[in-house]
Amino acid sequence: MTPALRHLFRGRWRRIAAVAVAAASLGALGMVGSGAVSASSAPVASVAHPSFKTVHFQVRMERTPSGQLQPLKPGQAMLTDDEIIINDCTTQVNYPHVSTHVPENFNVTGTTTCTYPVTESYLTIELFYDGEDYYYGENYLGETVYNQVNAAGPCYSGSWYAVLDYTIYFGPNWTPPDASGELVSTTVSVTC
Repeated sequence: MTPALRHLFRGRWRRIAAVAVAAASLGALGMVGSGAVSASSAPVASVAHPSFKTVHFQVRMERTPSGQLQPLKPGQAMLTDDEIIINDCTTQVNYPHVSTHVPENFNVTGTTTCTYPVTESYLTIELFYDGEDYYYGENYLGETVYNQVNAAGPCYSGSWYAVLDYTIYFGPNWTPPDASGELVSTTVSVTC
């Protein structure tokens, strides 16, 4: 993991920093939510859905500093200087729920999916029970199109919600080169 990513997620202040960076980056990223029309002039940070909250963004690559683009996917032809590549990425936090495969557990997942590999993807997720931080998970992957993180533990009756922090480094040839932010799930009440 790069020093920049380690620095972003060190300590409890990471949520505040991630929200500030995300707010500053929304316009540049051209974010759109599920069912919304893609328009960088009207970004949507997150959208409610029956089972998750999501954020969708696009980054562009016009050319490498050397003026030649290498294939981004196996079997893809070389790209010319005037081609523009769009990397569509979606990050989502699922609603916390009682586990279907381990019924006495409560869990939540968060994911990031992109059409082209990103240089680094770092996800952390926290499950909160009655306002207290109970369970935590993190996952870091390099050179990937998909990343998933999970937090799980014994179920307790009460209210639960999850917070997913994400940092994605697309690489120096993408505009913008990185994105970070936070998604907060809806609070759910459960009886275990």
